[in-house]
Amino acid sequence: MGNKRKVRGGVYNFGSPNEKDTYTAICEVFTNVGLSTDRLEKNEEAFGENPRNISMCQKKINGWGIFFSSTVEGLSRTLARERKENHK
Repeated sequence: MGNKRKVRGGVYNFGSPNEKDTYTAICEVFTNVGLSTDRLEKNEEAFGENPRNISMCQKKINGWGIFFSSTVEGLSRTLARERKENHK
């Protein structure tokens, strides 16, 4: 368990870091696993000048030596594994 046993109690909001808006992240995931992005559409109207992202601050948990892969890396890895398992 390493550093995880040393983490002090408290509130930790953490997840995979992501600096991209959702559309850009999913396009990258699809491209990484060889899926077409032709059917994906960016909804500029719904989010206007405030594009959504799924970013979370990792600073507190990283201070304990615990790191998560990026959203794109994690989703790409999982989707590639699922596609491989379903095509056996």
